[in-house]
Amino acid sequence: KDRAFLSLGEPIKVGHHSERAHRKAIQDALENTGKAVEMHDKARSHERKAENWERKRDDINLSMPESLEYYTAMYEKAVEYHEGVKSGKYPREHAYTLTYAKKAVNDLAKKVEIATKLWG
Repeated sequence: KDRAFLSLGEPIKVGHHSERAHRKAIQDALENTGKAVEMHDKARSHERKAENWERKRDDINLSMPESLEYYTAMYEKAVEYHEGVKSGKYPREHAYTLTYAKKAVNDLAKKVEIATKLWG
């Protein structure tokens, strides 16, 4: 019913018996458009949050009891890699390979220490 006014692009007939209905139809269309934009923005926000949680799904951090086992295993791998780079078992891809390997060992040692205090 309201669409007839809007779809034809008919101007408001001031003083005509249809003026009030025409103005209401325009106002309703404006409000509905605003709600549609708001819902679209809300949906995009929820999609971004879902994508973020999907990326974090497999993350393990120190707030989780599994972190002790995880960081201990990662530490052992890092130590083995560091020793392998030092001995020549693994190639040095660039000048800082050994430095980065040592830093990884140190960082994981700290995480294992913290996880042990929290969960050990």
